[in-house]
Amino acid sequence: MKTFNFKLFIYLPLILLLAIALLLFAVYKQAANLEKGYFETIRNDLAARDFLMSETVAGYIRKGELDNLRAYCRKISGKMDTRVTVIDDKGKILADSENDPHFMENHLERPEVASALDGKAAGATRYSSTLGTYMSYYAMPLAVDGKTYCIRTAVGAARLGILLKQAFRTILLAGIIGALVAAGLAFYLFRLITHPLDELRRAADRVAQGDYDVSLPVPDNGEVRSLAIALNSMSEELKAKLAKITREKNERDAILSSMTEGVILVKGNGIIKRWNKAAEAMFNFSADGNRLSFAAIVGSRELIKLTEDAKNADGIFESELTLNMPDGERSFIARAGRLNLGEKRKPGVLLVITDITVIRRLEEFRRDFIADVTHEIKTPLTSIIAAVETLESVGDDKEAQSRFMKIITQQATRLNALVQDILSLSNLEHKRLSSSDEMPEISVEGAVREAVELCRPRAEAKNIRLNLEVADNVMIHADAQLLEQAVINLIDNAIKYSNENSEVKVTMKRSGGNLFRIDVLDHGIGIAKEHQERVFERFYRVDKARSRKLGGTGLGLAIVKHVALLHGGKPGVVSEPGKGSDFYIQLPLENRKAE
Repeated sequence: MKTFNFKLFIYLPLILLLAIALLLFAVYKQAANLEKGYFETIRNDLAARDFLMSETVAGYIRKGELDNLRAYCRKISGKMDTRVTVIDDKGKILADSENDPHFMENHLERPEVASALDGKAAGATRYSSTLGTYMSYYAMPLAVDGKTYCIRTAVGAARLGILLKQAFRTILLAGIIGALVAAGLAFYLFRLITHPLDELRRAADRVAQGDYDVSLPVPDNGEVRSLAIALNSMSEELKAKLAKITREKNERDAILSSMTEGVILVKGNGIIKRWNKAAEAMFNFSADGNRLSFAAIVGSRELIKLTEDAKNADGIFESELTLNMPDGERSFIARAGRLNLGEKRKPGVLLVITDITVIRRLEEFRRDFIADVTHEIKTPLTSIIAAVETLESVGDDKEAQSRFMKIITQQATRLNALVQDILSLSNLEHKRLSSSDEMPEISVEGAVREAVELCRPRAEAKNIRLNLEVADNVMIHADAQLLEQAVINLIDNAIKYSNENSEVKVTMKRSGGNLFRIDVLDHGIGIAKEHQERVFERFYRVDKARSRKLGGTGLGLAIVKHVALLHGGKPGVVSEPGKGSDFYIQLPLENRKAE
């Protein structure tokens, strides 16, 4: 019984609304038929009047008696309560019962007039701007002396409009009343079942918003009861499945995000389905709502071929390749394997790309460093061995013994300096970059002045004037010993490559708003422009023979570079061959304290 009532509640208002709609449609059709019949009657009456006047009008036109024609039109109009208009073949008004033809516009564009002048009688109903009311027109062609004229009669249609408005107003009122009755009945009937449905809807909305702990109320109605039970069951099942999916997705996302290797999943049609942040960084792309083409993103024939090979065969395919990236050439190892993505004919490919650029550069650096160190150590060792062998053969020659012992001492000192510089450079490279707060606050002038005084004996030995000019002094957080060593290396380098009786000048000044600069200027041989960018590299020498003769290890400027970088600064050089060089260290003045 409950099922029957439930269906009755649904269908009864619909049946009532349908019956009302059909009734209103029938009334509307009847009113439309009434309107059609009314206008047909008017047009037939106007046609008869046109015909009765046609001979008289034709006679006036033949005689050219237009004044008599106009008088006739006014007379007939008064008797028949009909507007009469006579129009020539050009659309010009010859006579009108209501207005002076001289002030009336051409009527050739009127549809009924145009039809009559073409030889076919026609009628129309429209608003007359001349009379300011709705009119029903009928125009009949009139042949006079080989020309086609037009007799048009018209009567007011305002009464019909009033009748039709009343009829349609009645239909509208009946429709509104019927709709209100049906709506009231529907509201009453549906209220009997909407309460439990509203409860189900609210509970279902909470489930849709992710609240899977809600339990939907189970009403007594049979259909709604079954729906509530089904929704409760679906909610529990959905909660369990979504929890599992979310957990698995989070695990996958965490794994992919934490990987330093680039991971790209390519579908069989060449479109990227999934990727991680490392892949985005490698190939400089991101999701923008468009389909991402693997070939367009990577732009590498080798990678594209690797994915095609993996797609067409089982197993893991591996390739080491070099790609031109925005930051230069980089080396990668790419591994690709076929995956079944549910596509019958086009399996996908999982691509894992490892950036080994740093490893390859470190390997190259290690080879170069070992070769350079070996070469630098080999030279003094060879000299020492040769001197020792020669010393054994000189016997009691004191002068020869003294000369070869001096060679051994010089080369041993050079070897020791080389080892010390290698150790210093190694410590700098592995030292943790400290923030300015972790370093003690020192006076820059104090460290620089100490370095100048330590280097003064060497300058005086070559009769070189070593001067210090302090334009500004600041207190900064820095390692005083390292800063002093860097300045010593710059001064020592300037003394080595300066001629006797020259000058080496050390200056200190602010450079810009937040920078401090220490310059060491000499008037030595200078450095060509092509060498200036590399002079701070390990073991790089502009003139290798001269550098070894002067006792350089090839690491002094490299140490300067690393000291500057350790303090957040940078080294530099401005030089011109034959005029001297300006080596400088530029440091940031964070947390500075001016004196």
